[in-house]
Amino acid sequence: KQLQVKPLDPMAQASLGATLGQAHRWAEAVTELEKAVVLSAEDPRLYINLGRAELNLGHAEKAQAAFDKAVELSPSPPVWNGVAWELAQQNANLESAEKYAELAVAGTESELSNVKLEKVTPADLARTAALATYWDTLGWVWCARGDWKRAERYEEAAWRLDVRGEAADHLGQIYEKQGKKPEAARMYALALATGRGPQTARERLELLAGGAPAADALVRSEQAELPRLIEYSVLRTVPEGAAKSAEFYVLLGAGGRAEGVKFIRGDAELRGAGEKIRALDYGPMVPEETTAKLLRRGRLECGAKGAKCVLRLVPASQARGIE
Repeated sequence: KQLQVKPLDPMAQASLGATLGQAHRWAEAVTELEKAVVLSAEDPRLYINLGRAELNLGHAEKAQAAFDKAVELSPSPPVWNGVAWELAQQNANLESAEKYAELAVAGTESELSNVKLEKVTPADLARTAALATYWDTLGWVWCARGDWKRAERYEEAAWRLDVRGEAADHLGQIYEKQGKKPEAARMYALALATGRGPQTARERLELLAGGAPAADALVRSEQAELPRLIEYSVLRTVPEGAAKSAEFYVLLGAGGRAEGVKFIRGDAELRGAGEKIRALDYGPMVPEETTAKLLRRGRLECGAKGAKCVLRLVPASQARGIE
């Protein structure tokens, strides 16, 4: 309708092409996206969408030309990752997919190497969230190439960093390809427990579980377990008697070890909990072969009674605020 009113509206033209792609009407998407790139020739996202549509039509050379143009216009982590993801999804030109995914990860990890708790920026949090997406893509590329072990490490790190249903589904598929059916079923259930898991995860879970009732039971069980994935017990640092809470930044380095902790806000009595938070074992949140630094945000809660408090990390994509 907007294009009827304003035939050369670049945003409307781009949106029409993208929407047709989401509807898997690939030939129509190509037609409209070709018009869009004429109107907005410097927008790399249009070329990624065009390449995706061409790939789905089986036009590998045309798709690669569109992806090459996107990278030429903006050689940056979001574009490298976008191209790698589309190639991996179609199991096409996996050598290029791996190269671009590694570039996206390396570029972002390099930017995060300069994070300082003394001066946290919104960009630091955004890059940490982006890294979860890029690790997911790199893991998926290695899955397509049959490198299960590396794929598993990166998908697990992506999952723990941002608790996204898509990463859980990917990890489930990697487990299933290795014959680890109970582990695969659990990850599919976790993907669905997030409320944002793909429908295909539901289908795979039902096959493994033996039907819809058993799948439903697994999802309900994992919904109860889901909050515990981002919870860590901390020995109480304040006397019993009143509930206390505070928020902290936690800077994780190689091996998932905390390099520093910074009090953000909350009850002043909890300022001294920083060293105990720093000593926690954060598990496989950072792939062992990387040197990435992750800026995490967490909330420490101490009930009125009990020997321990609970630190709950915020999923990376939800840690937006800066104080």
